[in-house]
Amino acid sequence: MPFNDLAQYGVTYNTLIPNQQVAINSRGGPDAATVVMTRSRNASGELRIRGLELGWVQPLDKWLPWKGFGISETATFINQRASGEGSNGFVALGVPKRTNNLSVYYENHGYQARLSHTFSKGSQVANANQNGITQAALFGDDYKQLDFSSSVDLEHVLDKEGWPTLTFDIVNLNDGTRRSYFQFPNATMSEYKPGRSYALGLRMKF
Repeated sequence: MPFNDLAQYGVTYNTLIPNQQVAINSRGGPDAATVVMTRSRNASGELRIRGLELGWVQPLDKWLPWKGFGISETATFINQRASGEGSNGFVALGVPKRTNNLSVYYENHGYQARLSHTFSKGSQVANANQNGITQAALFGDDYKQLDFSSSVDLEHVLDKEGWPTLTFDIVNLNDGTRRSYFQFPNATMSEYKPGRSYALGLRMKF
């Protein structure tokens, strides 16, 4: 539809930001540029989502000479199935088929340290008709992230009543990148690389 037809919805050339106006002008101006307008509607089909989550927490005190070590694991499996008239393309967006969380930890004598690895299988994140391309849906790549957290309870370690707890955390230790693409893996839509984050803090009670 022509861009000017959006005026009935309150969208006019003057309401656009400068970059958007430049884009409209490069396509012939408000009278010539065309846009794609979509709207959501309910369909008569069904989308059945079934999932299974498995968890396991295992202290390692029986096998190691040092007390306080352990591992914890959580795995989630999701299956989606659409059925019925009008169900073609039905999908729960942003729901990966598999996720996995694995942690190795130590907790003893006032010390705590945890290394956690998170995995999320790539999944569809938006329906088709993206950026005017009729058949192009958006998908996300597999994502892995490694985090580290630790603390030292100075009250317990130094036997000083009322002393705080010292904390040190690292988020995204593996420097992971989130990426989405148009329909095909080689057609990148966005890439987000936040880098590592470090946090040092004190926690205490008053």
